[in-house]
Amino acid sequence: MLSAYRELAAAREAQGVPALPLNAEQTQGLTELLQNPPAGEEEFLLHLLSERIPPGVDEAAYVKATWLSAVAQGDAKSPLVSPLEATRLLAYATAEAAREDPSAHLDRSSLAKLAATEAASRVVDRCVQVMGRWGLIRGSDIERYYRQARPMRIYEGASEVLRLGIASRLCDEAADRQGEEGE
Repeated sequence: MLSAYRELAAAREAQGVPALPLNAEQTQGLTELLQNPPAGEEEFLLHLLSERIPPGVDEAAYVKATWLSAVAQGDAKSPLVSPLEATRLLAYATAEAAREDPSAHLDRSSLAKLAATEAASRVVDRCVQVMGRWGLIRGSDIERYYRQARPMRIYEGASEVLRLGIASRLCDEAADRQGEEGE
């Protein structure tokens, strides 16, 4: 995937035009490489992830958002992208897409909110585990973070309700795709 993309980018650069953004198939290949990166390619892979996948509603952006969500929730792992970084990238991509038409990107906003809330909660929970009872002493930073993170699971939609809504919309999309393929 990397060599093919570099060849295409070099050909376009020779013509004086910028490289095309990654398509869905290339983005899928990128996510696989990010889970087991070849030595020496780390910086280039991160550049492709953050700069060469267009924001919006195309298939490449969907593949990226799905992978980032999986990393943020701990379902996928990458030595280059932490769950916290995946959450940040997912939130920025969602904000960029929603800038064009907020109502069209409610699903992605729900996904980003869920990922960010769950990531913050996991970090705070781990801090409390590490600190033990000292982490819950009134006035400590960790206690304050715990108090701040807990309500985020409820504000703007409870996490469980968001999960149900996201799952329902994904099922609807899958049914629509099957209907289109059957016609």
